[in-house]
Amino acid sequence: MYFTRKMDNFIDFKTSFDKPILSTRTNQIIEEFGIKPEEIAIGEFAGRDSSAAIIKAFEDNDDINVILPICAFTGLEYDNSNGSDIHGRLGYENQQVDEFYANMVDVLSLKEYAHYEKFEVYYRNWERIYNRFSEHNDTFSLTEMVKMFVGKYAKDKDVKNTKDDVDTSFVSSRFYIPKQEEDNLKNGAISKDKIFLPLHFMYEPSLWHAINGRFSSLIGDKFYYYSPCMGCHAYLRALRIPLANQLGKKIISGDRVKHDSNYKIDQIEVAFQVYSNIANEFDVEMLYPIKDIENGSKIKDIVNEDWEQDASQLTCMFSKNYRNIDGTVNERKCHLEDIENIYKEYVEVVCKDLLHNGYRGNFDYTGIVANYFEKACKKNYPNY
Repeated sequence: MYFTRKMDNFIDFKTSFDKPILSTRTNQIIEEFGIKPEEIAIGEFAGRDSSAAIIKAFEDNDDINVILPICAFTGLEYDNSNGSDIHGRLGYENQQVDEFYANMVDVLSLKEYAHYEKFEVYYRNWERIYNRFSEHNDTFSLTEMVKMFVGKYAKDKDVKNTKDDVDTSFVSSRFYIPKQEEDNLKNGAISKDKIFLPLHFMYEPSLWHAINGRFSSLIGDKFYYYSPCMGCHAYLRALRIPLANQLGKKIISGDRVKHDSNYKIDQIEVAFQVYSNIANEFDVEMLYPIKDIENGSKIKDIVNEDWEQDASQLTCMFSKNYRNIDGTVNERKCHLEDIENIYKEYVEVVCKDLLHNGYRGNFDYTGIVANYFEKACKKNYPNY
């Protein structure tokens, strides 16, 4: 759909069970700063809430100093506007396109630029996190740092100590805030170097299909309810777990229990428990830095800008599938007991089984889930 395995910053799910293969530039940064794999936490990365969670994880945890942001896709994402300008339809209509971005096509190869333009919204969101911290220090702006890493710009600007073969698409920033007075530290001020690694992507549509698509009618038969959202969010966790196990064994999530006066069925208490149970099975810890922040205005305070929820990111084709016309949850159909049963008896069991099989080299996702239904429903489904 979106990706080719040849993309330097694409992480292959199957390969991640054996060893982490990160982008060229990321490996250079890891070597440059002497970063150990066990120091790297994974940050789930997409829009406002996940960005806020990464910021809070940096601010509130002295033991989280390096974060690898990973944007994961399902195959259901789309741009829901009719405009042709990517800045307008994805929330950047008021942002000036700086010199670097305006000349991007001259800097990168055509292939690199085509990739960048398609996912610009996520690279821009990456930049927002950088900017949230750069206001505290005197480091280069992101644009200047990109120029430092791009061979052509380096030659044009007579920048020394750069290489032509540097991974030109993806850059890093190093957040440094000098150690502050003890009184300020008590208020959560950062007192250590923080390294925010380049953005990576993951995508395993056949895994999503096995969990949420192929057996949707059987899920409905067994649990009297179906929505793809519960299994989808578990998929997004499962996708990153093998890599997290190879690194710092931590995944930072931007999920919240309450969203102002509303809630999401994939972010209820039992969901947090199940996501953590799946991760813990493989010695990985789920972190939820903004879980109990109910008010969206407080999220805006963390990211330090007027960033609305769900803005500046692609939309899911199943968005609001369990909601009424007025946007409230359809509780006539969404019975909490049924949803909890789906989480505990299906989502958790199946995701653990899929990952255990992955470690054995078995990636027959559909067959694995079919085996679940053979046992759970005491029926035989041979023609999956």
